[in-house]
Amino acid sequence: MNPRIFTNRIEQCHKQYLADTLDLTVSNFGIDLINDQIGIELKCRYVKYPINFAVHYYQIELFRNLSPSKELYWAFLVYDLKKDISKINENILEYDLEKLVYDRRVWLLEWDWINQFSVSEAKTGPYVYVHNDDLKKEKFVSYKSNNGMFNFCKGSGIEKMIRS
Repeated sequence: MNPRIFTNRIEQCHKQYLADTLDLTVSNFGIDLINDQIGIELKCRYVKYPINFAVHYYQIELFRNLSPSKELYWAFLVYDLKKDISKINENILEYDLEKLVYDRRVWLLEWDWINQFSVSEAKTGPYVYVHNDDLKKEKFVSYKSNNGMFNFCKGSGIEKMIRS
């Protein structure tokens, strides 16, 4: 499968997985996942690629302004597949694509956590980059759920949602 097409398709699978697991709705505008109380912006990386997450700088303030009454979180998700991307048929159904994901790890962090990182100017606009090592610096509580491992800061609002 073309890697660009694959990235969009697998991101939809991950969004639906998180929506189903956390009882959220996939949003078609703004932040990726929402309910009445929280919003989650998802960033995904395939485990065979460098684990660096690019966050568009504009998203940090825009999503906060669009959802001032919600608790906002970043979800950084790393996944592995049972099959090489190049061997996946472009006509695969989302249900079958989801079955190819065999390892999924999600780190959920409060929105303002990202403010500790500097803004980098790239050709496509300003970004904040979160690296795998940045996630390892935090102290997380882990929770295993159907085909995934959730990592979140103890005492965060998202902890109650995941454990219920």
